[in-house]
Amino acid sequence: MNSQINKGISELLAIVLGIVITIAIGMALFTLVPGYFNSLQQQQRIAITGFNINAVDNKVAIATVNIKNLGTKDISNITIYISSSRNMSYILLPINKIENGVCYNNSNVVVCSVSIAPGQETSIAVQLKSAGPSIVIGDKVVVTVVATFIDKSTATSSATGYIY
Repeated sequence: MNSQINKGISELLAIVLGIVITIAIGMALFTLVPGYFNSLQQQQRIAITGFNINAVDNKVAIATVNIKNLGTKDISNITIYISSSRNMSYILLPINKIENGVCYNNSNVVVCSVSIAPGQETSIAVQLKSAGPSIVIGDKVVVTVVATFIDKSTATSSATGYIY
């Protein structure tokens, strides 16, 4: 008795089962992956494309900050913070008129109500007045920019520079 007993599934059933599993995985990826890439594309971002500080005298310096909108929505508001490595306190005053907006001093920060479209860049000049010790050429200074977009989302960027 050499009877062969075949146990298991037939080849046809194995192929059909493999195709069904492949289609199910493909459909799951098709529904999840586009949503993931959409959320990445809609994230609002900004960049500081230029930052320099020039001392006018031992109590005053002028900082110029270039900000670019890398997001997909218009920026409606920009807040600029500047701090020193020596923990100096600065009084920040906007000194230039910016296109499509206005800037004002608010508790040692500069706030600008401005409209910057996606892909556009603006330059903001700020006067730093030392509220304490003298400004020293070579001091390390950090600028932080917080942008608020029209949908109320925010993005932040920082840059480090030295007083010249």
